[in-house]
Amino acid sequence: MLAVVTAWGPDRRVALGRVRRALQRSAVVIDGGASNRTLLLRLLHRDDFERGEIDAHWLERALAEPVAAAPDAIVLLAAAAQAYEDDRVLAQAAFYAARHVGGPNRRRTSAAGSSCPTAA
Repeated sequence: MLAVVTAWGPDRRVALGRVRRALQRSAVVIDGGASNRTLLLRLLHRDDFERGEIDAHWLERALAEPVAAAPDAIVLLAAAAQAYEDDRVLAQAAFYAARHVGGPNRRRTSAAGSSCPTAA
């Protein structure tokens, strides 16, 4: 566990609203890891949780229900940033490799003595 999120309010409704807002506004930055933020928000928005109708087996039942996973915007942005960085690293490596062998527009002399471009 990396963090504990708690909230207080004069009643359940206010406290629940505060903890939801705290989770929605939180930024999750875990290098190479995952977060359960989306799961927590989904659980906090369940009607039975809002009404306080939970027992010792509530979480087990809630997790067993099939759910169409909606992508979390933070997760999508992190994946896009990682994909961009991976592409940048590959492009940079290709650039340096091409530079090492003379570059993509290196000129060579043909048998007839004329100069023509070659591909690296």
